[in-house]
Amino acid sequence: MSVLNVPESVSAAAPSSLAETWRAKMRGTNAPSPIDRDRDQKLLLWAEYAETFRDLQTAMRDNAFDIGTPSLGPSTAGTKITSPSLASITESPSQEEKSEPRYSFQRRREYIREWDSWRSQWEASGVCNSVPPFGCRLIDPVTSLFPRILALYHHYAILVTASPLLRGDPNIWQEMISDTVGYTILTRARDAAVEIIRAICLPEIKRTLQYSLPLFRTQLAMALTHLILQTSILPQAPMTSVPLIQSMVRQAYDCLGGEQQLHGTLLAEVVSSGEMVKKEIINNPAGKELWRKVMGGF
Repeated sequence: MSVLNVPESVSAAAPSSLAETWRAKMRGTNAPSPIDRDRDQKLLLWAEYAETFRDLQTAMRDNAFDIGTPSLGPSTAGTKITSPSLASITESPSQEEKSEPRYSFQRRREYIREWDSWRSQWEASGVCNSVPPFGCRLIDPVTSLFPRILALYHHYAILVTASPLLRGDPNIWQEMISDTVGYTILTRARDAAVEIIRAICLPEIKRTLQYSLPLFRTQLAMALTHLILQTSILPQAPMTSVPLIQSMVRQAYDCLGGEQQLHGTLLAEVVSSGEMVKKEIINNPAGKELWRKVMGGF
C-alpha cells in the first residue's frame, strides 16, 4: 500500500474495497488474542487512510477542484495578486471577470472533515493502549510511538489537503485568505506544517533520522516549503505568524544537522540570513526538484 509520495503523484495502491472487506472480516470473526485484534485494527486504519488519500489525489487532479459555481457578483477576493505580498486591491473586476467561476474551498473542507473523523476513530478505539506489538514500539523500544506516527500522518494528510502549494498557482493563496472558509483551511495548513516539524524533531524520532529520514523526508520538505511560501506570498497576514514560522524553520534546520548537512539549501539560506521572503520559489512546481532546493537529499 503506497500512500507516501503524494506530491509526486504516486497513486495510493489500495483496492477500493480493501477497507470495507477488512472491516467485514473483523465483524465476522473473533480475534484469537488481543494482539491479533490490535493488529487487525491497525491494518484497517491504514487501509482507510490509503483509500481516502487515493480519492483525494483523484479529486485534486481535477482543475476545477477549487472552483465553485459561476457567480454574477464581484469576487470577495478582488483582483488576482501581482506580487508576492498582500497587494492592495485597486482594480474593479470587469463584467467578464464577474461571470467567471468563483473559487470555492468546500471540497477541501469536506476532505479535512474525513481526516479528522479518521483520527477521532483511532483515538476512540484505544489502539496502542492495550498491547505494544506490531508497530507501537517499531522505532523506539521504550516509548510507544504508534499514536504519534498516526498523528504525524494525520497532520500530513491535512497539509496535503489544505495547502495551496500543490496547485502551483500563487493566486490561490490570496483567494483563500480573502475567503472565510479558505482562511480557516489555510490556518489548518499552517498548523499541520508546524506539527509535522515538531513531530519529526521529537527526540524519539530525531535520534533515528540517520536511517529513518527517507520515511519522513517528503512530509518534512512539504511542511517547510509551505511555511516558506506562506511568508513569501502572505508576509503581512496576521495568520502567517512569522516568528512562529522562523522558530519552526530553525528547529528543522538544527534537527537535520545544521550547516554541515544543509549547506547550499534554501533552508540553510533562510536560517543564516533571517530573510523568510523567497520570491524565487513562488512559481516553482511542487515536486522533487523543489524539495531538493529547500532541504536537499532527494
